Amino acid sequence: MSLIRQSGQTFVWQVAGFLALAVSGMVTTRYLGPADRGLLAAAYLYLQLAAILGSLGLTTAIIHHFSRRQFAPEDFAGTCAAACGGLGLASFALLLSGLWMGGEALHRGIPWMILVLVLLPLPFLFALNLFSSLLQVTMDIPWYNSATHGPRLASLVAVLALLAAGRLAVWELVIAGTVLAVAWGLVPLWRMRRHAPGPWQVRGTLFRQLLADGLRIHIGGVAIFLAGRSNLFIANAYLSKAEVGFLYVAITLAELVWFISIAAETVLYPQAAQMPSEEAAQLTARVCRQIFLLSAVSGLLLAALAPAAILLYGGRAFLPAVTPLRLLLPGVVALTISKILSALWIREGWFLMLSALAGGTALLSISLNLILVPRLGTVGAALATTLPYMANASVSLWIYRRWVSRDLATVLRVRREDLVHLVRGLGGRPVPATGPALESKSRLP
Repeated sequence: MSLIRQSGQTFVWQVAGFLALAVSGMVTTRYLGPADRGLLAAAYLYLQLAAILGSLGLTTAIIHHFSRRQFAPEDFAGTCAAACGGLGLASFALLLSGLWMGGEALHRGIPWMILVLVLLPLPFLFALNLFSSLLQVTMDIPWYNSATHGPRLASLVAVLALLAAGRLAVWELVIAGTVLAVAWGLVPLWRMRRHAPGPWQVRGTLFRQLLADGLRIHIGGVAIFLAGRSNLFIANAYLSKAEVGFLYVAITLAELVWFISIAAETVLYPQAAQMPSEEAAQLTARVCRQIFLLSAVSGLLLAALAPAAILLYGGRAFLPAVTPLRLLLPGVVALTISKILSALWIREGWFLMLSALAGGTALLSISLNLILVPRLGTVGAALATTLPYMANASVSLWIYRRWVSRDLATVLRVRREDLVHLVRGLGGRPVPATGPALESKSRLP
């Protein structure tokens, strides 16, 4: 199968998964109401936290080491299967123990049985992530897409089935989510037997290599998660479940703006990594100003239509989310600059700088949330998120000015040829690979 066809199929899966997630989110939000929607969002935060903390950056390390072909596919499969079980059980036990010792303040208003059910499929969630990476590096793209985006489609089917049966409630959704996570976690594991038909072996040497490389980027991944989700954790500790529901809906709608940048990142990162430094800098600058323009326009439209968007997504009961949504949008739009410019930092291997930037953003976000949420509620949570995002973008621009080009207009000011590129690209016509040179020569190594 050609690369173009695989890319097209992947994009179709991404769109289908996004639409399924949006529709299931609308149905559950409108049907549950603010309090139950807030409870469900708070409960699943702990699953996300356990998955992030326990992943140890292994998915990225798998992609790197598999390409070196020092170990057989059976070695990767066996080692990943053992890692899924060990990391899943350890994450489950450690998080529940921490919540138990921390007391009610750490899981206020969330019943223990719901927490247990939400965290129960952790080994299968790790299997889904690790074995999906193995399918990706074996170029089994159709099954990779099925494993990665299929759960969203299955979740939509489950939500609609519960709605039709009149059983759409928090407990039923949690049980259905647990069953789906277990079932879907087995899919990529089963498929991997095609690529590793021999006996699966657990290799300690391979695991140590994966762990050593994975931990280098793990801290940054955890920091990124905390920067974007500490607002919900702290809101759950200080605010009512209804207010958590308002904040969740505001965050969900605001982050729709990133759908544009994510699509660009998917193509930009590998292209920039293979280009000479000057060409990579020019391409990234052009993509940055184009995506920033599209994101800014989307943000302005969403801010203007915020009441209508809230009514469509959650109904009249969620109208208090309008103000937090509008306050989140400047930071979400600004962060698209950092997300695009990261292609240059990754190209140069500046992982420590990326982790430091993410860590600083997370620390500022947590501090501001602790200060502002008890005083200002969901408005404080929105401010405590958007301000660190804007600071992150400012630092990214400083790094660009310091190491790439002194002319920040190359990444911010939209040019006439950018509009031509956008029109041609959206129309499916070929876009010239060349572009205007940077006004100051790139100082990337």
